[in-house]
Amino acid sequence: MKRKKDQQSFTVYDGNGKVTINPGKKIKIPTLGTFRLWESIPYTTASQTFTISRTGEKWFVSFSIEAEKFSVHPLLDERVDETFGIDVGVKQFASIANQELRNSEVVTLPDSIKIEQLKLAKFQWHNRNKQVGSQGKPPSKNAIKYYKKLANYHTRIKNVRRDFIEKTTTNLASKIKHVCLENLNVKGMMQNGKLAASIARQGFYQFRERLTTKIVSSGGTVVLAPL
Repeated sequence: MKRKKDQQSFTVYDGNGKVTINPGKKIKIPTLGTFRLWESIPYTTASQTFTISRTGEKWFVSFSIEAEKFSVHPLLDERVDETFGIDVGVKQFASIANQELRNSEVVTLPDSIKIEQLKLAKFQWHNRNKQVGSQGKPPSKNAIKYYKKLANYHTRIKNVRRDFIEKTTTNLASKIKHVCLENLNVKGMMQNGKLAASIARQGFYQFRERLTTKIVSSGGTVVLAPL
């Protein structure tokens, strides 16, 4: 059974039970068939739910598996048993300090994100007068090429941001056990036209979500503090 979410992603659920997924560069998806993968699956597993998504010109498949919850043994946990506050902002991505402010750390966005954003802005400016289609008419070949290139720029920015957030949250979760985060209203902040582009570039929501998941799953605590 397929449940289509939108034009870029849909989920396949096999009502007959779990499907075995073998190591290698091929995967068999129920009702859809067998597909060749760019990256190899490293081990044998099984899943009943498969999600197929498209980002730019690339297609991805993800599947859910059952796994035991990982926990850190208290005697092996070398993280500082103090509560650290994390403030996020536009000028600097995050400022981290403990309650007594004895230790502080500033995390900044990598230059690669700003470079990719600049490339996107230049591409859009050079094509500002391009006719990319009109209402009621199918897009031309040039319009299709434009939208493909535009999607690729956005994909690169998304991948760079995701890589930065994953590495940053993994590093923090390995050192900090208790965290207090600002409960930001990102949607409300995005209504500020002067700050919307900078806020979108930061990825505040993804950062909070990934950090919370990693700290809680390893036995720590996360508290959301109102502004």
